[in-house]
Amino acid sequence: MARRFAALRAALPARAQIHYAVKANDHLAILRLFADLGSGFDIVSGGELARLQAVGVAPERVIFSGVGKSDEELRAAIAAGVGQINAESGEELARIAALAAALGKPAPIALRINPDIDAGTHAKITTGRREDKFGIPEEEAAQLYARAARW
Repeated sequence: MARRFAALRAALPARAQIHYAVKANDHLAILRLFADLGSGFDIVSGGELARLQAVGVAPERVIFSGVGKSDEELRAAIAAGVGQINAESGEELARIAALAAALGKPAPIALRINPDIDAGTHAKITTGRREDKFGIPEEEAAQLYARAARW
């Protein structure tokens, strides 16, 4: 794993960030290895955040992605100071803003945009088309970013 990580690092521009998807294998020894290699981490649950906290990963190295984030999970991520929360919808963005305000802490966000592009993958896993349920329609992005900036 370390050898492949080093090869990937060498193939990318120096400014590129690599984030390990914790859902791929959340064994604490694996998480420590990637942390020691300088990896960032992509999580999709509060449990994954807790595992990273258990091995001492700096919260700013964590990106919280995925659909179905609970208020409890978002609250924990904001309180911990994760580096980024990827909002899946305008409604989720509003929830993040309200929770951050209640905690008196910033919540760095990015929006998951649905670009209405069909990548030609299997119908059961396609996520980029307009009719797919994931992401924010491209035409709503600027308005939502402006709203987030006011929050």
